[in-house]
Formats: sequence, structure tokens, C-alpha cells
Amino acid sequence: MDDTAADTGRSLALGKSQTLVRVMDRARAITAGLKDDNERACFKAILGRHPEFLVEGLSAHYPIDADLLEHYADEWDWEALSANPALPWSLDLIDCYEDEWDWERLSRNPALPWSAELIDRFQDNWTWAALSRSLVLPWNLDLIERYAARWKWSKLSENSALPWTQDLIDRYADRWAWLQLSENDALPWTQDLVDRYADWWYWGGLSENSALPWTQDLIDRYADRWNWWGLSENNALPWTQDLIERYADRWEWWWLASNSGLPWTQDLVDRYADRWNWSYFASNSGLPWTRDLIERYADRWYWEGLSWSSVLPWTQDLIDRYADRWEWSKLSENDALPWTQDLIERYADRWEWGLLSSNRALPWSAAFLARFESHWDFEALAKNPLPMWRLLQREDIIELMDELPPPPLTFADGWEAYRVGDYDRALAAWRPLAEQGSAAAQFYLGCMYRDGLGVAQDEEQAVHWYRKAAAQGQAGAQFNLGCMYEYGRGVTQDHSQAVHWYRKAEQGNAPGQKNLGWALRNGLGAGQDDIQAVHWYRKAAEQGNAWGQTNLGRSYRDGRGIALDDSLAVQWYRKAAEQGQADAQSDLGWMYANGRGVAQDDSLAVHWYRKAAEQGNAFAQERLHEYLRR
Repeated sequence: MDDTAADTGRSLALGKSQTLVRVMDRARAITAGLKDDNERACFKAILGRHPEFLVEGLSAHYPIDADLLEHYADEWDWEALSANPALPWSLDLIDCYEDEWDWERLSRNPALPWSAELIDRFQDNWTWAALSRSLVLPWNLDLIERYAARWKWSKLSENSALPWTQDLIDRYADRWAWLQLSENDALPWTQDLVDRYADWWYWGGLSENSALPWTQDLIDRYADRWNWWGLSENNALPWTQDLIERYADRWEWWWLASNSGLPWTQDLVDRYADRWNWSYFASNSGLPWTRDLIERYADRWYWEGLSWSSVLPWTQDLIDRYADRWEWSKLSENDALPWTQDLIERYADRWEWGLLSSNRALPWSAAFLARFESHWDFEALAKNPLPMWRLLQREDIIELMDELPPPPLTFADGWEAYRVGDYDRALAAWRPLAEQGSAAAQFYLGCMYRDGLGVAQDEEQAVHWYRKAAAQGQAGAQFNLGCMYEYGRGVTQDHSQAVHWYRKAEQGNAPGQKNLGWALRNGLGAGQDDIQAVHWYRKAAEQGNAWGQTNLGRSYRDGRGIALDDSLAVQWYRKAAEQGQADAQSDLGWMYANGRGVAQDDSLAVHWYRKAAEQGNAFAQERLHEYLRR
């Protein structure tokens, strides 16, 4: 075969090979596309079944465009949106929804287009403590100086992103939080800097700081200033066997056990076995972790700590071998385990599923999500940036959001409906909340049954709901339950039970305090006690309760449970009378008619008798009639 024919053959072979590669690449792309389509369809189905997961997850992770943001503005979770790094952030977007953002979360969002203009434009909205520790602000001396009065200097002092120089430290020496500054590894650390501010540093923080220019000389130089527990956990020291021996009596051996910088060997572990704090070994990546080491000291390890350790030689066999020793809640959040679907199924009854739902290292897929759908904590899952979110397309979002069920009515919705007399809507809002355990909803549902609002009147049902709310400490329900017992409504009349619930309701509940005083005055359900009656009348009166004020006035007028004092009686009567309390108006009229606590004045007596009589007060009507006959 001549050269031309050979070249032609090689060209044909190469062409066939390239064609085959393209065909295989296309086949792989089609297969991957089909797999993605299946994943997408499965994920959409799950989202449709869990609308709160859909809304919070999209709000937290999806690159929602401006049109979708506006179209579903009432549905989004704005707290989650404020932390979403994938939004098309711009000055205009932030301005457009200024009143919707959670500004504390926004202040911590590294994806914003941070600039001096942005900071200045919303300077009254930012959470300045969050800005002060931000690593992404355009830090420079001008920015620090411009907002010197706004920064949280303790947070600024620990911020590694500042343009740290000797001059910057000098300039604000009186503002820095020296504890945090001492721990900041971004400072331009030198021996001179340590010496310059030797009396300013917090030596505990300095002792832990791995960025210092550590030498044997530096350690010796300030041997009496260092905090030795801080040095003991500092992995940047020039660790040698000699250094450990040199200061053997100064080290904090608990912290040494956690220090990955030591020259760890099996011999070192054995040599000081009785000095180490074994619970601190769990997070030590410097130990020569092997199956033999774990087995050798199985009875010494702190197994809860080992359970969240990321440095153990994790295998399925290791997990199985010590299944009864692990702390499974810690394992559930450990991202270093060899996570597989088989592992999760194997110990399905042991995992803490709320923590598992937050673990980013699981083999996440829509099929995996569906397999354990009944186990997940979807609230925790919504905060996890699952890879499936990226599969969703714009039309998927529109379809899913349009199919969202109406949001459940809130307690506030029920209150607004109740206020305007729409009792059916109030009932629709409060009944589900009451059944879920809301004490406030249980109280108002009890009121609706008591008064027959939106439901057939049923005092036994009223007592049922009052009792549930009262058991949770709802003062209004405790008071109303006391009333039901006092008057035998929905329950057998029982004054002792009435007093029991009035006592529970008394803390800050003026009607309950007044009723408790009345029960003690009259010996209903408890021993008769005028002094205690006055005590509770006063508590109710001081909160503005008109009946409490009236009864306190009568106590002063009659000298019952307290020294007789007509002027104070008039004072409390007047407070209640001005609120329209008929008995107080009648009693105040009597005080004017008889010159008790005030100068005798028939015209004012008639004035107050008339007000009380107009409200149907029989005593005032009789006295007024006598005045008019004169």
C-alpha cells in the first residue's frame, strides 16, 4: 500500500472514531437529560405536596427574577429572600422592596453589590453589628472613618477583612475592643507589635492566636503573661517533645488533647494517657486515627464527641461496630460519614431526622427525597441548598406557585373578622388554631360558644375551650372559667373552683383580681377575708378596672378591711364614675348628698344620681325621685 492510500485509511479511521465519540457524547447527554427530566418531575411532585417547603425553599435558594419577584410578592418568604445569594441584586431591587426586606439578614448577605453608595443610601436600615463583621464590604480607611460612630467596634475588631496596618491600629487605639483584637489573626503581627501594646492586649486571646510569630523565645519572653490554656490549644506553636516537657506543669492538658499541632504518635498518646482529657480528642485531626487506636481506648473515648468528629476513619463497618455507643443525633449532623441510601435505611429508626434534613452531605436527589418523604423535617429541609433546586425552570415555578393553596387564616385574620361581626370567618380562622393548641384561639372560641356567635350557643363547649386555654396560662380564659363556675354556666356551680381560677387569673388580670376580691369579701369558695379582699380590689383598681375602683371606694367608705377614709373613697368612686360605672356614680351622689369626704352639695348629688339612674340603678332612681319631689 502506498503512502497516499495509508493516509487515506488513517483519515477514514480517524473520522469514524470522531463520529463514534460524538454519537456517544450525544447519547450520554440524552441520558443525562432524561435523568434530569425525571429528577425534575419527581421534585416538582414533592414540592406540590409540601407548599411551605416550596415557598421557603425557592425564597432561600432559587435565582428568582424581578418579574417573578413582583408577581408573587405576597407569597414569598421575605426573610429567606433577604439571605438568598442568587437573586439579581441591584440598588434598584433593594430600593423597590425596602419595606419588605429583613434588614438584619440583608446586612449579612455577601451577594449584595456592596459599595459606598449602597451603604450610604440605606444607612438607617442596616444592622450595623452585621456590617461591622462583614468580609465583603469595600473596606478602606475612608469607609471606616465615615461611619465611625455607627460601627460596632467589638465586631470591627474581630474582622479579618479590614485593611490592617500599624497606622490603623494606632488611629483607633481607644475604640478597639482589645479582647477581640487580640484574637484577630489578620493583624500585621510582629514581635514589635506584641511589645508595643503589651499592656493593652488580652493575653488570653493572644495566647490562642495562631498568627503570632511564634518562637521559643517569644514564649519564654512572656511566660508569666500567657494564658496557658490558650497556648495549650494553639496549634501554631513550634511544638516538639522538648517543648511539651519544658512546660509540662503549665500546660492545660485538657486543651492539649484537642491540639492538632502536637507531634502526635501512638507513643505520645500512651505516654500521657492519664493526663489527657479524652473528651477533647474527638475533634483532633492530628491524632493518628486508625481502627486500632479507637479500639485500644474504646472505654476512654467521649463517644458523643466522636460521633460528630469529622476526622475519624469513617466506614460502614466502623458505624456498625459501635452502633450502641454513638450519639445518633450527633451522627445525624456529621457531614463526614460515608452517606448512602443504604446507610440511612439501615438506621432509619435511630437518626434524628430534623438534623438529618439539614445535613448537606447526604446523597441528595429527588428520588432520595421521595424515598424518605414521611421522615423529613421540611422546615429544616427548606434551609438546605439541595441540588434539585437548580433543575427547576421558570415555567415550573409559575405552575407551582399558581397552584399554591390559599394561605391558612391567621389569628389576626380571625380577630379582624370578629371585630366587624364576620363570625363565620373568625370561626374558620380560630378553630384550626385552637385545635393546634393556640391558647388565644381557644379562649376566643370559648367566647363564641358562650355567646352563640357563629355557632349555636353551647356553654359546655365554652367551658371545654376555656379549660384548654386556662391550662396554658391564658389569663382571660382563667377568669372566664372562674365566672362559669361562679354562676354555674356549663358546669355545676362551684365557688371553690371559681376562686381557684380567679387566683390563677389574678396576675395582671384586673377582672380576675376584682372577682377574687369579691369572693374573699363574701366568703364564696374561700374563707371570708376583708383585708385580702381590699388587696385584690386595689390591684384591679390600679389597672383602671371600674368595678375594682368602686369596691375599693366602698371599702374606704365602710372601713372594711382598711381604715375608714371618706376622701379616698370619693377619689376611687370618681375614677370609676368617670368611666360610666353606675354603682360608683350612685355612691358618689350619696357622698355629695351626705357631705362624706366632700362638701355637701345637692346639685352634684343630683348630677351623679341622674347619671346612675339613666343606666337603671334602682337606688339612684329612688334618691333622684326624692330630690325632684322637694
